Amino acid sequence: GCGDFLADEALSVTSYTWLLPGIADPLPTPIIDSRQWWMLTSFAERDRHFAALMELARAELPGPTKAEGRGIVYLGGDNPRGDRSAEFGLQVAVGVRMARWYGYQGPVEWWFDSSRETVDGYYTPDMGDVRFRDFRKLDLPPRVLRGWPNKLTALANSEFREVLFLDADAYVVSDPDVLFGLLENYGFAYWSKNDQWAFADRITPGIDIGGTTGVQGGQFVIDRLKAWR
Repeated sequence: GCGDFLADEALSVTSYTWLLPGIADPLPTPIIDSRQWWMLTSFAERDRHFAALMELARAELPGPTKAEGRGIVYLGGDNPRGDRSAEFGLQVAVGVRMARWYGYQGPVEWWFDSSRETVDGYYTPDMGDVRFRDFRKLDLPPRVLRGWPNKLTALANSEFREVLFLDADAYVVSDPDVLFGLLENYGFAYWSKNDQWAFADRITPGIDIGGTTGVQGGQFVIDRLKAWR
């Protein structure tokens, strides 16, 4: 439960019982409003959220229901109410076209939230195999369905085994197929805070995170079967 995300009005509190199918939510309560600053600075709230994170870190997590082939995952659309700070649709469309321009022939998953975003008008046939995925059509929408957590929701529910994840404003300048080669020996390859590629066999939240290399979450490649725990 990230404190800077509001509860989703479209879902009842009683529906906040699962993070993903088979993964119980350790904090089955509405999301804290970021304006409740006293909760965000509370040591008790910090400890409660950390304990919940550690509970998930130790849990046995069910594997992906589908993981076949490889592809690019983008997410984001435009706010139909005209909020220019949330206009990601054009950025994603440019990213897909640049990938095609530089030779990428594989599929793309384009995730968006139909309750607050639109992607209408951006697709043209020259963009190739683009599979639009609506977060709201998931069998079990997660408790947090907005902002940065949507990256993990898209990744967990993607149908690809190997994923090149790109932020809406991340663009390739050569054929990105070569990046999937980074997964031959590892399950996860990412651009680290040290400005170089870093690799991991699996993604496992550790109890001692003092030596963890920071992950640049805007672009990475992952084999969802190898890296899943």
